[in-house]
Amino acid sequence: MKLNHGIKKIILILFVSLLCGSISEALGENITAEVLNVNAENNVLLIDVAKRYPEARFSKFESPNKVLIELLESRLHDKFKFDDLAKKRLLDGVNFITDLTIGTARYENEKIKVSIILVLKEGFKPFPKIISTKDNVIKISFNELLKAQPPQEIKPQEDQIDQNLESIKDLYNKAVEENINGNVGKSEELYKELISKDNNFFFARYNLAKIYFDKESYDQPQELLSALITDIENKKEEVTDGRLLLRSKNLLGLIYLTKEIYDKAQEQFNEIIKTDPLFYEAYYNLGITYEKMKDLDQAIINFKKAVELKPDYASAYYHLGVLNLILKNKKEAISSLEKVFSLSPESNIGKLSEKELQKLERKKFKLHK
Repeated sequence: MKLNHGIKKIILILFVSLLCGSISEALGENITAEVLNVNAENNVLLIDVAKRYPEARFSKFESPNKVLIELLESRLHDKFKFDDLAKKRLLDGVNFITDLTIGTARYENEKIKVSIILVLKEGFKPFPKIISTKDNVIKISFNELLKAQPPQEIKPQEDQIDQNLESIKDLYNKAVEENINGNVGKSEELYKELISKDNNFFFARYNLAKIYFDKESYDQPQELLSALITDIENKKEEVTDGRLLLRSKNLLGLIYLTKEIYDKAQEQFNEIIKTDPLFYEAYYNLGITYEKMKDLDQAIINFKKAVELKPDYASAYYHLGVLNLILKNKKEAISSLEKVFSLSPESNIGKLSEKELQKLERKKFKLHK
């Protein structure tokens, strides 16, 4: 019996799909999203994903202090790790979450989703919102944070509390919103106005320094951060976010690194590590500093520490791969570059890693030819 061309094509598709282990993939359906890591920074929840971005759904429990985040048609990556250390890092990055659980569940018969349950501080009324999905990271902010929890360092006179505090909160919210929407100049103006009204609003001073840094104007943020670090250290017990001091030192260290003042950069990063040995960004930045100083062995030590603390740190793996290539440690280089490609195949470093791996494969082929 002869088969027409259309039937032959369908049989071929089904045969190939069986070989690949998935009919849906052969027919071009979306691949399930995978969650690599869940973290937080600057009161923003960060969800690293692979393959594709899942649809996010937010809902509240009967308890007003719980929020459910559902990532539909997604699962936890094989390398996903959320132990006590990972949870501590996340909770250090926010000041309104007291606990959370992460797991997977089935819905609509056979579909899988990742569920994240957040337990929030008493009285905090969250309005979660996705603010970015760039570079394989879903960023979720909670817009009513300041309205629910005004920073404790703001202490106007008793008879002016309501008026002054509301004015400060409104300015801060507007500045954050303008920055998120890409109106950096307007955000800068609002932060300056806020700081002129209350110089003890340390978050605004840090964010203003970050704007200057992103604009590659380094003298202004260097001066701002040096003064901010001094003020925070003098008022440590009044600052609600203990990591603000470390983030300020980290940003100041990056400025010194950019300006090639390596000894000062090392000083800032080492101070951070001494205070918080789990601050993985400091190890990474220290690795970059040693790399710039041509001390490749010390750079590798610090990059290894960074990935030990953050197993999905693709940028650190990339530097490990490049440095081991320079040192002709091919086995270690290949392992690190493969890690980068598996974690972030669509990023620039993922594509660069793939090219380096292809070069190594061609060299190997020539040697064995």
